[in-house]
Amino acid sequence: IVVGGSGLYIRSLVDGLFDYRISDSQVKQRLRHQADVEGLDALYRKLQQVDATAAAKIHPNDRQRIIRALEVWEITGRPISQLQTQARPEIPFEPVFIGLIRERQQLYRAIEQRVDEMIQKGLFEEVERLRDLGYHRNLQAMQTVGYQEIYACLEGEITREEAISLIKRNTRRFAKRQMTWFKADSRIRWLTPDENIDVGKLSEEILTQIKTEFLK
Repeated sequence: IVVGGSGLYIRSLVDGLFDYRISDSQVKQRLRHQADVEGLDALYRKLQQVDATAAAKIHPNDRQRIIRALEVWEITGRPISQLQTQARPEIPFEPVFIGLIRERQQLYRAIEQRVDEMIQKGLFEEVERLRDLGYHRNLQAMQTVGYQEIYACLEGEITREEAISLIKRNTRRFAKRQMTWFKADSRIRWLTPDENIDVGKLSEEILTQIKTEFLK
């Protein structure tokens, strides 16, 4: 059983990814310098021209993925989105995809409750400790929703209340992007549990779906 989570990780397991070893340090360094001098917007516009499919899936502020997509294009002369679709390994199992979906307002309430719990358990203190240890806000590891907003608060750019509000908003947006990703996969069988979820009943429903898939 694989539970996700990031759609990319699940797709890499069942569909494979292209050869990640495709890389050229000089090309990458030049693209990084170009982003610093001309701005990330210029690189994103270039990506839209050479690989509109990849650009549609990458946030305009995602520096690492924009540079990576352009690096692959410059090295191979082919769009990264095309290379990714060609990687289809043989896997020793037949996957069954089950997706759980909540009514949007239920999901948003759950997100806000989760953020409040993270704050209560010391998320602000965790980010402050990382900053004091020398972890800069531009590091890829610090790009997670929650870290950037709290970092801005610690630097005096926004208030604590504004940071919390932004974390909730950005988490909702992230959830929406994830749902868009998963809904594009026609293999997923969607189940819609109510807010007062009965785990036992839901488990039986999932098992029924799996049995139906394998016995048809």
